[in-house]
Amino acid sequence: MSQSELSEFLNAPTPYYCGFKAFDIGQCQYKIRDDSVRPRHFLGADNEDGIEAILSEREGHSLHEIIDGDEPLRPIIDFDLLVEALNAITPKLSSGQAKNLLCRAFRDTCLEIFPEWDKETMSIAESSDKKKISLHVLTFGMRLPNITKVSAFTELVRKKLPAGLQKKGIIDNIANIGSFKSFSLRILGTPKYDKKTDKHVRIKKVIRPKDRSIFDFMIRPPNNDFRVIDSPLLVVPESEVNRCSKENNDTSSETT
Repeated sequence: MSQSELSEFLNAPTPYYCGFKAFDIGQCQYKIRDDSVRPRHFLGADNEDGIEAILSEREGHSLHEIIDGDEPLRPIIDFDLLVEALNAITPKLSSGQAKNLLCRAFRDTCLEIFPEWDKETMSIAESSDKKKISLHVLTFGMRLPNITKVSAFTELVRKKLPAGLQKKGIIDNIANIGSFKSFSLRILGTPKYDKKTDKHVRIKKVIRPKDRSIFDFMIRPPNNDFRVIDSPLLVVPESEVNRCSKENNDTSSETT
C-alpha cells in the first residue's frame, strides 16, 4: 500500500508509508515494523515527522526499528538473561551485579575504540520482568561505520564479561555478520507482543538518561551527525564470522 493509497483510505494526509512486506517500504530511509496487527505492518518514513506520526498513531503497539543496509549506526547491546540462568551462575551474581558488569563492559569498550567518547551519552532501556532480565544498551555519542563493525563491537563487550554471562543467547549479536544484513530492535516505550498469549508484555522503559528524546534510544535515527568511529579493534576474524554466521542462521534476527 503506497502513501497516497493509505491517505485516500484514511481520508487524511499521512507522512509515512505502510505495507505488508518489508519490500513495500524499501525506498524509505527509516523503517518500522508493527507486530501488534495481523498481518504485520511495515511502516516507512523519510524524516523525524514521519517517525513521530507512526509512534503517535500506533501508541501501545509493539513497534520495532528495522536496520538494513550498510550506513553508519550506533553500537548496541541486546542483553537477555533468564533469572533461572542467573541463579545457576557461579560465583553467584545478583541481577544488579549482572547489569552493572554489562554496562561497565560497554563503557570500557567505547573508551577503547574512541578515547574521547563521552560516557554521559550512554543510553540504557529495560524491559525486564520477574523471569527475565532484558536490557538494551547503546550510545548516541558516536556511530560505527556499518553492521559488521557493530558485530565486532558486540564481541568485544561479550569478552569483557564473566564466563557465565558470555554464554550463547545472553548477548544477542543482533548485527548479523552472516548471510543476513538486517535486524530489528524494539522501540522505547513500546511493549513486546506475545503471540502465544495474544497479549502485550514487558514495556521497554528508560533507565538513563531520563531527559532525552526517544531518538536517543534508536540505532539509526534522523539528524544523527555524531562522529563515525573506526578502530583496528573492530576487526572480525574469519573464524568469528563463520561462528556468528552459524549461530545467526540458527536463531531469529528479531530482538526482544
